[in-house]
Amino acid sequence: MLKIVGYTDRPSVRPGERLDFKVSCEAGATAYQARMVRLICGDDGRDSPGYKAQPVGAAVDGTYPGRRQGIDIGSYLVATAPMAIQAAGGLTLAALVAPHWIDKGSPQTILACVDGDRGMTLALDRSGAASVTLSNGRGQIALGTGRPLAARQWYLVAASFDPAQRRIVVIQRAINPQFGEPELVDGSATIPFALPDLAAAQVSAAASVIRDAEPAHRSQHHFDGKIESPAIYTGWIDPSRILHPGWATNPCILRWDFSRDMAKRRVLDQSGNGHDGLLVNLPTRAVTGAAWRGQTTQWRDRPELYAAIHFHCDDLYDMGWATDFSWELPMDLASGIYACELTTPDGGEDILPFFVLPPRGTATAPLAFLASTYTYLAYAN
Repeated sequence: MLKIVGYTDRPSVRPGERLDFKVSCEAGATAYQARMVRLICGDDGRDSPGYKAQPVGAAVDGTYPGRRQGIDIGSYLVATAPMAIQAAGGLTLAALVAPHWIDKGSPQTILACVDGDRGMTLALDRSGAASVTLSNGRGQIALGTGRPLAARQWYLVAASFDPAQRRIVVIQRAINPQFGEPELVDGSATIPFALPDLAAAQVSAAASVIRDAEPAHRSQHHFDGKIESPAIYTGWIDPSRILHPGWATNPCILRWDFSRDMAKRRVLDQSGNGHDGLLVNLPTRAVTGAAWRGQTTQWRDRPELYAAIHFHCDDLYDMGWATDFSWELPMDLASGIYACELTTPDGGEDILPFFVLPPRGTATAPLAFLASTYTYLAYAN
């Protein structure tokens, strides 16, 4: 395991500008050394000249306190604020899904509505079958359909809690049933407790979110595949009668339509209640949905056919680490390839490369060097 890792807030910078450095001591070191250098050769291979660097003598060279900064890996959608939900009168969750990783061996959250240890979660269970988990803070029940979904096929997955009968029902309806596959598979059970109202429910899709937790553990049970039209309704709705998540006669608490504003990270709530969501770690937008049958290959022509988002458990956009120190580059710093050398007392080391450009509008050398910064981003965040 690497003992220390870090990154800069951008790959290139000009003299007079500020560069932020974000560092994590993975092995628990309480302090580390930072030193700015100009890279002469970064190849330390057997047949290379070896690693060579010239110290810059930067004002930020020195010792800094160490800490571990976590990584919340995996993409998901989370409501921008907790919401009050009257769940005691019944609650219904529904979404269209096309899972891509069935035999994952762990639960995969589709839509969660949870306030601490109370709430309701629609998911795939460890076998890949549609399931629902209900908890009132003292007891919990999990119910599944018992039949794994087929990979890369579209299903309507829904669950509803009936407070009058103390009953929970979960269904999976195949949009285009494969040979020998039943169109509808369901499961139902009577539960020994009621679902309480949720004063500050955290609603999320494609992962369960742990509020006020360390960043490394903020999300769990990631869904791998496509999700379309997740929605939450008050009251009991017979899941076998639901044909689409966007259709219901009950009052709608939340309905996220992914066919709108596809260029944005923010997802607007179409219920009118203002429960907008924010996409974390940039899942893939504008992907084919449940209604797509090859009508067009251009999402701009028929956005309603590309109303799904593809989530992955290993998506990562920006780790969101706090800045440990910043360097304001001197005005007379020559352009070139530089790095921050990080070391710990127990032998940990990391080198954070960055590129110093000439002042804007000037040329300070006869050659221009084009750095493949997209490769840096692809392989090292």
